[in-house]
Amino acid sequence: MSLKDSIQRGTKFLRQNPQLIYTLSLSILIPLAFIYTGQNFLSVAEKNQERIEKDRIGLMQDTFVAFAAEFLDDPDFLQERIESLGSQNNSIITFRVLRKTGNSQFIIASLNKNEVGNEDLEYPQEYGLVGLNLEESFILEKFKDGIRHWQAFRAILSNDGNLTGFLMTEISMEHIDSISARNIQIAYIILAAIVAVIVLFILRHARIVDYTALYRRLSELNQLKDEFISIASHELRAPLTLIRGYADELKGDPSDKDKIEIIKNHSDQLAKLVEDILEVSRIESGRLKMENQDIDPADIVENIVSMFQGQAKEKGLTLDLVNKSSGVVTIDPERFRQIITNMVSNSVKYTLQGSVTVDLETTRDELAVSVHDSGIGISGEDQKKLFHKFSRIKDERTSKVRGTGLGLWITKRIVELMNGDIVVESIKGTGSSFIVTFPLKDKQS
Repeated sequence: MSLKDSIQRGTKFLRQNPQLIYTLSLSILIPLAFIYTGQNFLSVAEKNQERIEKDRIGLMQDTFVAFAAEFLDDPDFLQERIESLGSQNNSIITFRVLRKTGNSQFIIASLNKNEVGNEDLEYPQEYGLVGLNLEESFILEKFKDGIRHWQAFRAILSNDGNLTGFLMTEISMEHIDSISARNIQIAYIILAAIVAVIVLFILRHARIVDYTALYRRLSELNQLKDEFISIASHELRAPLTLIRGYADELKGDPSDKDKIEIIKNHSDQLAKLVEDILEVSRIESGRLKMENQDIDPADIVENIVSMFQGQAKEKGLTLDLVNKSSGVVTIDPERFRQIITNMVSNSVKYTLQGSVTVDLETTRDELAVSVHDSGIGISGEDQKKLFHKFSRIKDERTSKVRGTGLGLWITKRIVELMNGDIVVESIKGTGSSFIVTFPLKDKQS
């Protein structure tokens, strides 16, 4: 691939993913801004530090010069003062008091006693510059063996304003510079850490942006899935209805009765699967319509129990409505019928022997429909995923029981859409109880 093709592909990719440009820009600009700001801050701090150091040296010289003029004739006193000052500050390298004699400067007191009495020939130019401004210290920055020093020169004036001597001070900044260097190093480490955190945050943000784009794409695919399921389900419904219709017509013919019954059962199962898939699609897309009304559902429960008694009898089970209380709730009657039908159907389906009982009762706050069975029961582990999609109890006793695994998931969602609740109470091997509750009309908030 040529360089031109690579550039074109890269440009196209960036156009399709503009968030990458935004992320890369932030990843570069924000760290650079922090580094620039940090450098400016350190530059200002260094200038302030330099000014403070000069002010400190100048103040020390001003203080010493204030009395040195009175004691130029008492060099022993000045020597004592210098030694005392040197013992208190180890950074003072040189401290000299010089008397001006003609064009020469003789050291009369010094931190280094060996210098006393000698003419100072080391800084003739600096002493000349001091004469240009007798009221202030002349301060220079010097480096010796890589160590920064301040050298300060100050005029000593007599009472009548005549230049009578000089004060020369040299201070090593090694200790202060080492502390500053350590602090600057720490500051850079902190700055690097901040920049790293910002970069990670930006990368995290980029991932969130990517996730957002991915979420939009998944939402589009999910919508397409719902449309496909809706179309496919409706297309399957028509032939299934025809198959079931012809199977019903042929049931009166004694020949091939068993085969017709097989066709009927399998078409019923396929129709149930199509209806469940459609129901899932409606719920997930928010298209499930609820037509809530104020009703007493007692008669609906009684009719459903009567409808399943024949099927229960064929399996050798007893199915009874043991309690029929009354209470008004705000629900969709057809959806309520669907819920109770599914609960009773499941209990009859998964109960191999014994009984199924339905209990309708009201308390002060709610109406409850309970379906109890003496079936296989549900383990605690299976109960955790019972209301999930395609969840079915895997047991050798249920291997021949047909089902989509969607019924209880659909039931739970419909119950919740009507402000109700559904729970299961079961111990494996001893049966199960499914209980659905709805708030009574006068107790709804």
